[in-house]
Amino acid sequence: MGKVACFPIKTAYTVFMQSLNKKAISRIYGRGRGWAFSPNDFAEDFSRDQIENALAGLCRVGKIPRICRERG
Repeated sequence: MGKVACFPIKTAYTVFMQSLNKKAISRIYGRGRGWAFSPNDFAEDFSRDQIENALAGLCRVGKIPRICRERG
């Protein structure tokens, strides 16, 4: 029987979120300084929950500013 790699769920999730964060920040920086964006700008590539978590995390670490919060 071959070797099987087993990763804890938290590790797999962390790797996924890091990849998602990199893709989001790449798109944000690619648009240039001053681009105002919302989760809707990422809707074609990511689910709403994924992008909201990624943007909140990027805001938390100071990579992007939060201009205003959506009212629901």
